[in-house]
Amino acid sequence: MKTRLLVSVRDAAEATIALEAGVDVIDIKEPKAGSLGAASHHSIAAIVRTVNGARPLSVALGELIEDTPHRGEILSLIQSAGGVSFAKIGLANTIAVDRKGNDWRSHWLTALRALPDSVSGVAVVYADWKTARAPAPRDVIKAGSEFGCRTMLIDTFDKRLPGLLRLWSVEEITNCLAAAREAEMQVVLAGRLSADDLPAVLALAPDLIAVRGAVCGGDRAGSLDAVKLRDFQQRMTSVM
Repeated sequence: MKTRLLVSVRDAAEATIALEAGVDVIDIKEPKAGSLGAASHHSIAAIVRTVNGARPLSVALGELIEDTPHRGEILSLIQSAGGVSFAKIGLANTIAVDRKGNDWRSHWLTALRALPDSVSGVAVVYADWKTARAPAPRDVIKAGSEFGCRTMLIDTFDKRLPGLLRLWSVEEITNCLAAAREAEMQVVLAGRLSADDLPAVLALAPDLIAVRGAVCGGDRAGSLDAVKLRDFQQRMTSVM
């Protein structure tokens, strides 16, 4: 199956660029707030209106145990407005909590159960999981499968570190993808991927490649750049 492209946007203007470029999935996040930083309630509402069902939408909801005071507002919004298909909640720092006698699995399950019925949870595996103090990849996939997640994302938590292909070997990525596919999950690869990474990434045949920084002016905190996005898409097509 052809690998599709997911692009993360922070506002309606960027969503318009992604729509016009014909990307397959549009992800909503605030990159200045971290790897899975939640955008503001108003930004999410504006993006949902702009996309208006033309593309599948995913939304980042921050880390499981961090203070995301507007998460409830976001959940209410996507419940009432619709249009969002996937939600991502990171598991960074949950191992520290787990050692105090609190099971990250039960906390994650509670968060997943709070999602609207129309929204599917995503099992987020951090390639730098030890640095992030997150659960091991196979533990995330196992729990995610038990909790009904039908998608597994490999990403990086600390964006100051090298990207996915510098943190993990091809064998490590392949093994993680195999475990997710055995659990009948679609797989998404992210983590500071660049156009130069496309041959190696596409050879792994993920369902989706997710990018932000590679298609922005400057770094991932910059604005989505229509020219860079078009160039990335052309490189992706040429490799496939």
